[in-house]
Amino acid sequence: MAPIGPPAAMPLPTRGSSTICSGAMLIVQKYGGTSVGDAERIRNVARRAISARKEGHDVVVVVSAMAGETNRLLKLTSDIARRPSQREQDVVVSTGEQVSVGLLALAIQEMKAKARSFLGHQVRILTDSAFANARIRSIDDAKLRESLRKKEIAVVAGFQGIDEHGNITTLGRGGSDTTAVALAARSTPTSTGSTPPTRGSASGRASSSASRTRRCWSSLPSAPRCCRSAAWNSR
Repeated sequence: MAPIGPPAAMPLPTRGSSTICSGAMLIVQKYGGTSVGDAERIRNVARRAISARKEGHDVVVVVSAMAGETNRLLKLTSDIARRPSQREQDVVVSTGEQVSVGLLALAIQEMKAKARSFLGHQVRILTDSAFANARIRSIDDAKLRESLRKKEIAVVAGFQGIDEHGNITTLGRGGSDTTAVALAARSTPTSTGSTPPTRGSASGRASSSASRTRRCWSSLPSAPRCCRSAAWNSR
């Protein structure tokens, strides 16, 4: 299947772009490692997600590992093995996002809101088997939709997926951005017509992942259709 790429009207979120829609939307928020770097910052993310949910929107939050955690885990693998297996390395480094989603879901629940955390295999982000640099093939978002129907904030681990053999895979640097865009595209209903506006801000890191986003789009059945908002913070 030839890559289709995102349409010209669907760039990555950029600083200062605005939402022109009213009513409920699917809001996909993405937060990088610095934004979830300690307990208080995780609480701040929880407050932002809850605020969007109180406005009546469906909210999906994609998070990275806490700042420095991925590098720490990579160093551990190299300390143990001179040439670590990329499969086992993916098993190790994917745990950083697992910690982040669990802590954020707990923070949201502590604030008396509903949340459920999801790892890549629980959303079922199916990838190829290119460990450490996997490409998304498909997403089965049934569990995610079920969570949103229950008015839960869905907290999803970025950067990770699972291949057809059940192996944990990771999407490479900037992979959480790819996860967020893929989920937004896959989870948006196709019954309405307009291409989506965006809001929020994108750091240079998010912009630099545009090529990875295009790779993700090549595996999706269609461009997203529906009015939605995306809040982006890759730091």
